[in-house]
Amino acid sequence: MEFSNGHFLKPKNRNSSFNLIVGTHKTKMPVLSGPKCYQIKMYRLGDIYEVYKYELPVYAGYHKFKKYNNSNPTDENKKLDNRKKVVTRIRNRVRRLAIANFDEHSRFFTSTFADNIKDMNFANNEFKKFIQRLKYHYGDFKYLVVVEFQKRGAIHYHMLSDFGYIEHSDLEKLWGNGFVWINDLLKANKGKPVDNVGAYLVKYMNKNIIDKRLMGKKAYFTSRNLKKPEIIYENLNLLDCFEKYNLDGDNLIFNNSFMSKENGLVCYFEFNKKRSLK
Repeated sequence: MEFSNGHFLKPKNRNSSFNLIVGTHKTKMPVLSGPKCYQIKMYRLGDIYEVYKYELPVYAGYHKFKKYNNSNPTDENKKLDNRKKVVTRIRNRVRRLAIANFDEHSRFFTSTFADNIKDMNFANNEFKKFIQRLKYHYGDFKYLVVVEFQKRGAIHYHMLSDFGYIEHSDLEKLWGNGFVWINDLLKANKGKPVDNVGAYLVKYMNKNIIDKRLMGKKAYFTSRNLKKPEIIYENLNLLDCFEKYNLDGDNLIFNNSFMSKENGLVCYFEFNKKRSLK
């Protein structure tokens, strides 16, 4: 949940755009484990740290009332812009869940249909039955699945999981709808281990996730036993924050900035401590 600078208590409504594209994913409001007013928000995902530095302080639990205009609510450009924002949140959520729960030793595989299946309801139902069969034979496990469409329109699935070794032939037999490909994450990065499983999984998500075939459907599935990404709030200057969490230029893999109406300039930094060991 994002908190914004303001003076009036008003809960945000995020349901309409999100449900329009991917169905309903209910999330609980996080408990703020830090100052009530902060200028740094950080996701700590194992060896990966994402840092947001806000120019103006963010006040937890407060939000300015929006000024509503008389523009046409069916304006297509506005709808498209809202959907793009939702898409960004979805991809970030999937990426962070993957990093928080899996690593290069996890199982990654792709399941496809032998027939050119395009019906989302049918395909999703078949995949859910596949998960049930896996649990029946091998017990409970963690998983995170994204949906992708092939060029011909056929549906297939990419899954990260933590279940143990399963013979390829047994996996295909349990799937029962076509073919299964297994990727070795210890060699999937040009012969080297994948050091960011979140980015690896997200690249398989549909490039155009605004695709109408996903309207009212889920773009991803998760098991209920995934742990949530850790969020830290700090009221420090940027250099002190980097020093506190031992982040330096050798770990920095990406940085960017953008403007926020409520909080001014927002600077973003992504660090990966694994890459400093190479």
